[in-house]
Amino acid sequence: VKELLRRNRAAAAEELTALRGGADLALPELEAHLRRFILYKFQLDPAETDSDSIAEITELSLAKTAGIARELAEQVDNAKSCDGATSAIVKKALLLTAVQNGLGITLDKKRAVRCQTVSGLAALVHEALRAAKN
Repeated sequence: VKELLRRNRAAAAEELTALRGGADLALPELEAHLRRFILYKFQLDPAETDSDSIAEITELSLAKTAGIARELAEQVDNAKSCDGATSAIVKKALLLTAVQNGLGITLDKKRAVRCQTVSGLAALVHEALRAAKN
C-alpha cells in the first residue's frame, strides 16, 4: 500500500509539472494531464475509469479507499456531517486547492465549485494559466 501511495504521488507530481506549462498546451493535452493528475491524486489508476464526471471519480476513489462498491460508497457518503459537507464535497474542495496551489493560479471560486466534469475544470484551469502568463 505504501509503495502504491508513493508511486501515485510521484505520478501526480509529474502530471502537475506538465500542467505548469498549461498556458502553452492545447486544451485537449492540458485536459489529459489534469485528468491523470486527479486520478493519481485520488489513488486511482487511469485504466480504472474513463469517466469525465468529477463526482463519479470521487465516489470511485472513496469506494476504493473504503474497499466497498461505488454505489454503496455514495449511499454511505450521503450521511452528511453537521455542517452539510459530504466526503465527496470535501475531497473536491481539497482537489481544487491542490490544483490552485500546485499551479500557482487562482480559479474563479463560483465557476470552480460548479465544475462537474474534468473537461469543464480543464477549461477553467487553462483560462487561469493563460491569464497568469500575461
